Amino acid sequence: MSRAVSRGTATGARIPGIEMCGKTGTVQNPHGENHSVFFAFAPRENPKIAIAVFVENAGYGGTWAAPIASMIVEKYIRDTISMSKHVQDRIMNTNILPFKKKSTPEVKKTDKQDNNSKKDSTTANKQVAYQENKESNILVHHSQVRKNYAQR
Repeated sequence: MSRAVSRGTATGARIPGIEMCGKTGTVQNPHGENHSVFFAFAPRENPKIAIAVFVENAGYGGTWAAPIASMIVEKYIRDTISMSKHVQDRIMNTNILPFKKKSTPEVKKTDKQDNNSKKDSTTANKQVAYQENKESNILVHHSQVRKNYAQR
């Protein structure tokens, strides 16, 4: 497990001066993108922390879960993070949440609308627009929650 971090699939989790042991994984997801997984403990001799990171819809374990675990492990052991700023920004600012697919709402036609469909087709269009506005497509990323919480 130490080799996976030092020169294998989990090289994104390397921390200078701390020998971490870990295993990356990719969990198949029949409903969307695969899930990213990383299990680790550190340091190798006399471990102080064990961690499991599971990131839904994020792909390979070495791409997302391993760097996230590395940040948590280093913060716990050293109370600081030495990972390069651009990698930290990528992790903190990327939105990997699945997007809700927009579906066209169905408008139920009444007998009255069928009779007047040639005369007034704008009624159905207004109903569709109203139904689309009622749907909420708001997705909140965890980094936004932390930023807002820190400002309070």
